[in-house]
Amino acid sequence: MKEHLFVWIDEDMEYVGGVMAFVQQSSYKDLIDLKIFTTASNAENFLARTSKIPLIIGTEQAIQAMTLSDKGYPSVVLHTQAIEANNHKGTYPYHLHKYQALTRLFAELCQIDLSHKQVLGLVDERKARRTKVIGVCSAIGHCGKSTVALNIVRSLSMKQYRVLYVSLESIGSAEIVLQAGADNNSSSEMLSQLMYLLKIDRSRFTSKLSSVIKRDPATGIDYISTINQVREMEEMSKSEVKLFLDGAIHNDQYDWLVIDMESSAHPRIVTALEYCDDVVWLIQDDAICLHKTNLFIRTMPALNRLHYVVNKYTGRLALDAGTYGCEPSFFLPYIPEWKNNANPNVLITHRIYQEAISFLIRALEKQVSTKGRLG
Repeated sequence: MKEHLFVWIDEDMEYVGGVMAFVQQSSYKDLIDLKIFTTASNAENFLARTSKIPLIIGTEQAIQAMTLSDKGYPSVVLHTQAIEANNHKGTYPYHLHKYQALTRLFAELCQIDLSHKQVLGLVDERKARRTKVIGVCSAIGHCGKSTVALNIVRSLSMKQYRVLYVSLESIGSAEIVLQAGADNNSSSEMLSQLMYLLKIDRSRFTSKLSSVIKRDPATGIDYISTINQVREMEEMSKSEVKLFLDGAIHNDQYDWLVIDMESSAHPRIVTALEYCDDVVWLIQDDAICLHKTNLFIRTMPALNRLHYVVNKYTGRLALDAGTYGCEPSFFLPYIPEWKNNANPNVLITHRIYQEAISFLIRALEKQVSTKGRLG
């Protein structure tokens, strides 16, 4: 039996056709029973015949036309203009922006439905939590994306969160830290099989995903390695990266998913950015970096919470990042002893750097608590 029943009321058949296609082509196919109606009366006729607790989704006019108060069904009003969402405040209806990325919209809808069922005692607290996704990105290379991503993972892990690190780089660098005890040839072979299943047998993909998750014995970090997977990463389509990330998010093992991205506009990177609850965008005190960041962001779809973070900060900035539209929110210090250090593990154990990372983590946690996801 599928976990969610969504009753969707909308006269815009072109839009709901796209919604249905999205569900059928993603891992939500196994989670959501989606019923689409063009009128409130048809939806109510269906509800009279089902014993399941649905989530009602539709326009404000459609929701108002239904008699829901005596049923206690949760409902979501979809607005055509961007609004400030009021999710998880315990009052119906909730309000969401209709024309946001469907990956983000469905993540919110599933969370609302699970939260309601949790109140009714139908699911436990752990299941009602949705995996939060953090992306680490930059417009140019050598900004320290992998170092920052791994430090975020370590900091969250030390706070007893369950965290999974995923690299979407064509040629990753995190393996120099995560190589202790790892069988890279075996990981490479299994990931190749996983990418193959994405193309020919998606029904087996989710169950196979857990086999490529490794734990580094030296750091305790769970990760999916893309070492030696240049071709697979470059050939990964938008639909494949959606299924890949859906599987990682919906396996109910992790509180946080940290995605290490490369500096490119490849479809897998753009799609992954749309999945992120928070994007940590690294910048440096460099005109080329700031200029490219400005151009990069202008070509991107609207991102959720975007945090500009100055990495390798020396105590002052020669350039005003705000004039490039990149006003920094956080600063991570330059660590000079890293430059010539032969031991890669020091990259995630430096006390001063970890303290700076902790400020960023606390800000992200505060936003999560406000949203009611992992508080």
